[in-house]
Parts: sequence; C-alpha cells; structure tokens
Amino acid sequence: MIWFTSDLHIGHTNIISYCSRPFSSVDEMNDELVKRWNDRVQKHDTVYVVGDMFLGLVENAIPYVKSLRGRKILIRGNHDRKSSIMLESGFDEVHNRIEMKLKDGRSALLIHEPSKNVSYDEFDVIVHGHHHGPPIVSGKMINVCVDNWDFKPISEDELCQIATT
Repeated sequence: MIWFTSDLHIGHTNIISYCSRPFSSVDEMNDELVKRWNDRVQKHDTVYVVGDMFLGLVENAIPYVKSLRGRKILIRGNHDRKSSIMLESGFDEVHNRIEMKLKDGRSALLIHEPSKNVSYDEFDVIVHGHHHGPPIVSGKMINVCVDNWDFKPISEDELCQIATT
C-alpha cells in the first residue's frame, strides 16, 4: 500500500505550541507520531513524506525515523537536511519533487511547498505539506500535513477519494 504524510517535525518542541498539537511534551509527540504511523503502515508499504520530517539534532531523530515501518521516500522540505544525512537517518530515497500516477489515473506532483508563482497545469493533483492547517483541499492541491490528518499518514485510497478542481 502507498501512504502520504508531511510535517511530522519530530524533535521540534515549539511545533506543539505553534500548531496547538495535543501533546504535553516533545517526547510524547514523537512517540505518538511513531505509534500512529505504525498502526497504519505495514513493513512492505511505501510512505511518501512530503517534507519536514524532523527538526533538532539528527542523532536524536534517527531512532524515531528508523522505527517507522515501510519504505520511506522523502520529498525534501524547508527543514530537511542534505540528502546524505536524510538517507543516513533512515530514508530509502530523497528527492526534491516526485511526479507519479495515482491509482485513480490522475497525475500527481509531490512537492513540499507549492508556489503560487508556478503553473502546475500538467498535473491533476498537487500533493503537498508545509501548511499546518486547513484547507486540506485548495483547487487541485491536497495538503497531507499530519496536523490535518490526526497525526497519521493517509492512504492512496483515501487520497484518491478527495475531489479536486
């Protein structure tokens, strides 16, 4: 199965207050993000992380990233480190963007932060993160940030059920 998520911000204490996340500490948040991910994702699944996996010391984030099930593909966000560090931390692949066909036949661009100054006419869907709140859908853009999805990845099936214009 294929999954999508973004903006976990593992290790980022201030994200709790910035985004009103319902956690009392960064450790509780980190543990709950791992639990909710692993409750959905199986070992042979693929998860596209559309940016901003962790913030803070790499050595503190590595055990969390490596404990996440599935094949992890990162589309780099503004808080992600250089590709070699992200690969060492537990990602299988690192990209700046990915173009793919969804199982419903729509063409999709996976990119962390969509730009209002760029034309995305050649794509049916833009899967993104970066924005930590609603809207989930804006035109052809679908925001997969964990803050919008109960702090867990969404499946390709769930994504394909979302209508875009």
